[in-house]
Amino acid sequence: MHFRPKSRFWPSIPGLIFAFVAGCGQADDPGADIARDSLQDVHQVDSTTEVADLLQDDPGTDSEVTDPADSGIELDAVEDGITETVDVPGEDLVNAGDFSVMDLRDAGDILAIWASAGGEVWAVGRGGLVLVRRNGQFVPGPRPPVNVDFHGVTGVEGAILVVGENGTVLKFVDGRWLDMECPVDVTLNAISCPVAGECFAVGDSGTIVHWLEDQWDVQDSGVAWDLFDVYSSVNGGTWVVGAFGSLFELSGTDWLSSQIAGTRSSMKSIWRSGDGTMFAVGTLGTIVMKRPGDLYWQQQLSNDGHDPQRDLFSVGGFDSDDVWVVGDSGVIIHYDGVYWKTATVIGPATTLADFRSVAVGPGGAIVAGGLRSSIAGLDAELEGFVDVAAGPVSDLRGVWVEKSSGADDDVAIFVGDDGLMLEYDRGRFSLLESGLDQAIRSVDGGIAVGDGGLVLAIGATDSDGTRYVSRIPGFTVEDLVDVHASADGWVIAGADGSVFRMDSAMSVTFVGQVAVRLASVCRNEAGIWVAGANGTLSLLPSGSDEGQVFEDVVTFTRSFIRDLLPMPGGRVLAAGDNGMMLVCDTIRCDTVYQEPASFLYGLGAINRGDGPEVYAVGWAGRVVRFDGDSARRVESGTFKVFLAADGADSAGGRLFIAGSRGTAAIFTRNDGGSD
Repeated sequence: MHFRPKSRFWPSIPGLIFAFVAGCGQADDPGADIARDSLQDVHQVDSTTEVADLLQDDPGTDSEVTDPADSGIELDAVEDGITETVDVPGEDLVNAGDFSVMDLRDAGDILAIWASAGGEVWAVGRGGLVLVRRNGQFVPGPRPPVNVDFHGVTGVEGAILVVGENGTVLKFVDGRWLDMECPVDVTLNAISCPVAGECFAVGDSGTIVHWLEDQWDVQDSGVAWDLFDVYSSVNGGTWVVGAFGSLFELSGTDWLSSQIAGTRSSMKSIWRSGDGTMFAVGTLGTIVMKRPGDLYWQQQLSNDGHDPQRDLFSVGGFDSDDVWVVGDSGVIIHYDGVYWKTATVIGPATTLADFRSVAVGPGGAIVAGGLRSSIAGLDAELEGFVDVAAGPVSDLRGVWVEKSSGADDDVAIFVGDDGLMLEYDRGRFSLLESGLDQAIRSVDGGIAVGDGGLVLAIGATDSDGTRYVSRIPGFTVEDLVDVHASADGWVIAGADGSVFRMDSAMSVTFVGQVAVRLASVCRNEAGIWVAGANGTLSLLPSGSDEGQVFEDVVTFTRSFIRDLLPMPGGRVLAAGDNGMMLVCDTIRCDTVYQEPASFLYGLGAINRGDGPEVYAVGWAGRVVRFDGDSARRVESGTFKVFLAADGADSAGGRLFIAGSRGTAAIFTRNDGGSD
């Protein structure tokens, strides 16, 4: 296959082109060298696949067993169920509730993709699906106000426009969605905007609507059949394609119709290159082209040897000699100005993917999206398209249940690597824009902390409750690894041993220094607790005079302590390496659970109405419940790596769990509380 070398749109792997098909905290990173895939957009932008090693921190070299990150065990193998088994007595396993493990890479059916000249990428699809590209990966986009199927997306001067079922036209601008109140109720299939303030949308039953000067005009196409795509530009005119091989051109205020393909072909997509050459594609493998000066559209030979010819759904390109077409059953076709040639789809998951949209942009990148969350990217070295994730692959390191008034109303905030912040609300994830690319390692009480002294505040607007993120001026350049909220404000721990206190006015005070690598901090009536490497647990007692140092608590272990949770009576619960759980007072700790071949990374509690239940989560889906007297394993049914947990406060509340490679889970306790 020939394609023209261009400057890279995403500067990672040279000459990478992407095709998308829909279908397919508080702890150090336990995963080892996880490859990260990336991708790009369709219909007007290019795409590039990015492969990068997942960043990982020192898991604590003084631990009594080797962290999986350094053991040679591959995280992907563990998550796929290929891992070492640990001998734990069968009577210790309990089925205490239901786990819902969510892989955010299983996005759903992608029906349209758009990319800007600056590299912004949006994808939309069934059930209100919205994805955006951030820091080299696709993540859930801003939550739309409706859950209808979205069929088209475009952007103009900082605004994103989406169309779909029931005449839906939404505009995303200044961080929120606006309903443009289109006066039709049919499905709209595509939208194109030649300039800001003017758009054309087309849809079923011959529908054409025109937005100009803040008003809609329903225009007469003269037909009752479905229209599937529209192209509009200042210099290129406005064109529409639809069923029965039909084409419509706007001439003044009238739509002139013609037929450019056989009546058995539904024309699905149209695109115009910079030199005026036009391309249209459709079902039954139909490709037609019209060069400047030609009187008629010319049928093209796709050279697709598939029998029968595969349906084609989208066309886009860089210029008239660099055009890309995608369609059903894994077909991707390239035109070099002379010949059409099918591209190799290596996959493996996308070899037969049903592509629905393709977009290209500056730098030679290209993206195609389709059904069942499949995304494929063209690797220039392999000379073929390879699988790319349709969702985040960054680790989610922290979670905070912001609101808990019942299972259907719980709101949780997840944070992770690459500046990733997600909001879970009413059963769906959406993006909280941080504008950052460094790791965010912990979140609690509306404050998130991360690398390079990062401190963020999560707020909500008074008008509609839309959440937003703002940065608090830095007070250190140390990586911040944990934050704990209480009635007295927040306490924050730095990786290099620094401890800070922040009040409700966001005024920060340096509390003290501990001479070990820290992973967790919390506060209760006993004082401020910190924990980390070498089995270190230290306490700054309440009411301490200025300059008083942290006092060590005897833990009887050198295993890395990963997380702390306040307990009644001025005690804390600690969890860490060797599957260790400790109950500690101000003097010493007692071991309540230990599993030498496992790792526990996070602690969270849920309210059962008669008091809290505490859960530790960790490596290979490990979950351990502590009821105040004893600890027992809970069957999670997964080998995903869990990194952090937080529970809802409402009676019968749920436990929210953050994990590696975009994994999130929700645990709902059995109603009766029985095992």
